Amino acid sequence: MNAFSARTQRAAVGDVDTVAKVLFKFFRKNSLPITSTSTAEQPLRIGVNDILRTSPTILCVRAKVEGGHVETGDKLFLMPEAIAVVVKALMNLLRLLLNHQKIFHRQQINSGNFEPDSVYPGNVFCRGGTELLHPCQRFLARLVTFDIRMPILRWAHAELFVHSLRVPCVISKLNSIHPGSKELEKKNPRLLPRNVSAIVEIKTEQAISVESFNKNKQLGRLALRSNGETIAAGIIIDG
Repeated sequence: MNAFSARTQRAAVGDVDTVAKVLFKFFRKNSLPITSTSTAEQPLRIGVNDILRTSPTILCVRAKVEGGHVETGDKLFLMPEAIAVVVKALMNLLRLLLNHQKIFHRQQINSGNFEPDSVYPGNVFCRGGTELLHPCQRFLARLVTFDIRMPILRWAHAELFVHSLRVPCVISKLNSIHPGSKELEKKNPRLLPRNVSAIVEIKTEQAISVESFNKNKQLGRLALRSNGETIAAGIIIDG
């Protein structure tokens, strides 16, 4: 029996507060591990979920490690603005789900050297060099359309949702209806009907921090909404 299981078993089953304290003491360190959906071999990707506190020199956010590993003192970049920051402190916020016996964590990252109005949910912390996450305004995606009332036309406007990011976008090109859908492959279709798989080009008004699905699953999944309904979902295949 390891130290973690021994401590949790000594806590009463119904004593959620005691169990939470044991978990917090066990996991609280000066570094944060990867999540269950990421791997250590991936480049560091930390998606900003919420802004907790800002000042001229300190930024405190709630974020999620989607790949890699971070420690206090690490020098990172906040993308897509490429703002150089230094990690000052880390804290795990643990939540125990008794029904599933799983632990999910979020991180607070305190960083210096930034403009308070230049950070928002959907920003991503990463390292420089070969691990740098290059911002983009245009990418290819493989979509599956839902049971939509109206077909999707070229230059249709929608809201793009990727990890914690939510921005306006335009479906700038309909490349093809992909093999495997009910229709035969069709190049440059005029529209996308309901319940088909297609390759499209999506363009955003501003540079965003996303990545192809084969590099990072969380940064590569997307959904499109229009007029209050989800019209399509899919993955980024080239960005």
